[in-house]
Amino acid sequence: MRVKGGPLTLHVRLSNDTEGMMGHKEFERMKSSAYLINTSRGGLVNEETLVRTLDNGELGGAALGVPGGATPPEPPLARPRLGGADAARRRIDLE
Repeated sequence: MRVKGGPLTLHVRLSNDTEGMMGHKEFERMKSSAYLINTSRGGLVNEETLVRTLDNGELGGAALGVPGGATPPEPPLARPRLGGADAARRRIDLE
């Protein structure tokens, strides 16, 4: 798998084979401008690794419909990258 940019969406069942299918190795193969969108079960994504990947700017963003834990992690996992935005736009996005 090599995501060249844009979104990668997950639409699979949670099973022994798919649990944790998105982790460090998979995120490394994605471009920093790519987005991960998980509309399936939360257990598919290693959320700790996802947060670290987002914090390091190695992934453009992520949206999880159903987080893996009983309570959503803080801060939320859907974060836009604002690197190319001008100062006024950043202020609007952060409000």
